[in-house]
Amino acid sequence: MRKNRNYQAQTKKVADVTIEEADTMQAGKAPVETIRHMQEMFDRDDFLGVLQELIHLLQERCYDPEAMYLGAYSYFMQGDYVRAVSLVEDVLHFAPQDVKARILLARICMLEDRSDDGLAIFDYIIEHAEDRLTDEQLDDVKDILDYYAQNEADHIAKEFPHIASFMQVVPSGAEILPKKDEPLIEDAEIETDAGTLESSDAESSAGETAAEDEIRQVMAADITLVEKVRLLNCFAGAHYAAGEYEAAGQVLKKAITIDGQSVCSLRNMAVLLKDQGQKDRALQVAAQLPETDFLLLAYLKK
Repeated sequence: MRKNRNYQAQTKKVADVTIEEADTMQAGKAPVETIRHMQEMFDRDDFLGVLQELIHLLQERCYDPEAMYLGAYSYFMQGDYVRAVSLVEDVLHFAPQDVKARILLARICMLEDRSDDGLAIFDYIIEHAEDRLTDEQLDDVKDILDYYAQNEADHIAKEFPHIASFMQVVPSGAEILPKKDEPLIEDAEIETDAGTLESSDAESSAGETAAEDEIRQVMAADITLVEKVRLLNCFAGAHYAAGEYEAAGQVLKKAITIDGQSVCSLRNMAVLLKDQGQKDRALQVAAQLPETDFLLLAYLKK
């Protein structure tokens, strides 16, 4: 696992620089070309490359918030939540209004079963920065909060008023009233033609189209993030068994985006990449596993 040893060595360097110099750090601006290069590496899942570039910046005492955020998200995707949180805190030290860093911090809290901490961060984001959220960020926040809005309505309404308003949470026993001047929707307008739905499903039988639909269904489901990861792996397995490798990869990538430390998702992605003829890429993914899997490595090396 030379790749894994390299990752551990490089991440230790980042940790040493950020911790030892935390008290004397001054904000800096990295060259535009450097940030662009880091973003390109991040987009192709070269997280080690991102961290190596970040090391160079930190060694030059250039503490660029955007560069550190890319490093934090790279740690997150590697499943190293401790170092991810450390870099997020550095980002917020220099850029307190960085919304994407706060969203990442909240997601980590959720995945570590510290839901109230995560909810508190989301409540702050909605109160102070809802108007600065992109459409994609708004969708992500709604997907994450939907489970809690549906299953912990009383708790949300009592402790997190901004989330309650944002998600239109209704405590038990409360009556849902239409907004002022908003006409009531007639029952006929919301009836669904079952035949039309069945026809639509038949027309969307192609693997990748089905994968997109499955991802939407899972993300909209009233379940925890952990359960969403499990379901996405189930859907990916069905595509893999049917020989629909592109669709399987699409679903697995979404699962890994939710939880970069999921052993099941990483192992499945490594096998899929090997079967697609991407042996080196498969080994890179396997190197991200928290523990070495000799059976997996033996298969990938064939």
